[in-house]
Amino acid sequence: NNEASSFQYVSSWSKLDDSHLSIPSGAGAIVSTVSDLTVFINSLLTSEKLITSTSLDQMKTTIDHFGHGLFKVPFYEDSGFGHGGSIDGFKSELYYFPTSKIAVSILSNGLALNLNDVLVTVLNIAYNKDVELPDFSEFNISSELLSQYEGTFSSPSFPLKITISSDGNSLKAQATGQGAFPLTAVSQTQFEFSGAGIKIMFDKLEEGTYKEFTFTQAGQQFTLTRED
Repeated sequence: NNEASSFQYVSSWSKLDDSHLSIPSGAGAIVSTVSDLTVFINSLLTSEKLITSTSLDQMKTTIDHFGHGLFKVPFYEDSGFGHGGSIDGFKSELYYFPTSKIAVSILSNGLALNLNDVLVTVLNIAYNKDVELPDFSEFNISSELLSQYEGTFSSPSFPLKITISSDGNSLKAQATGQGAFPLTAVSQTQFEFSGAGIKIMFDKLEEGTYKEFTFTQAGQQFTLTRED
């Protein structure tokens, strides 16, 4: 029906089943295009074609960045309004920045990167800021060395244990009660899972095994130590 299917990436790409649109109702039962969404957000925030200015002011009034159907997002000296969403393997971001009159809409049906990183990069380009494009090159680690990283790691300050194990010629990590996710080698000691913005840096190689690693996500950093 000229609609996209969604996919997820865990070691390899796999197609996801579609949720019936009666399930999310108004929270997610929307099929659209980036062009239509851009027209919509422009019309919503720059005119009274859709709602009155009084209603729009109510939507834009935020407490702790939450408004009525809108998020307020800062970007350097500017601020925008909009909303993001996800269902199955679909993800979306839609924002309008009134001062610069810039609208941005991103739709994805399969993503192995952090969507916010994509959004920030697009905005940097639109605002003529410096842009650092991602490096997709991978560091190859021989299968003989994978045992150096394997084990269960924990920390009193971190709520979950993380188990590192090998998956063929690569590594994967699994936190307590959660699904496993692949780790991409950036160097011999640094790994990442871009889809969730996770970075793991191994340290203290002793007797053929790494004894701890630094876990970084969303600006927070924890040191986890090997249990065995």
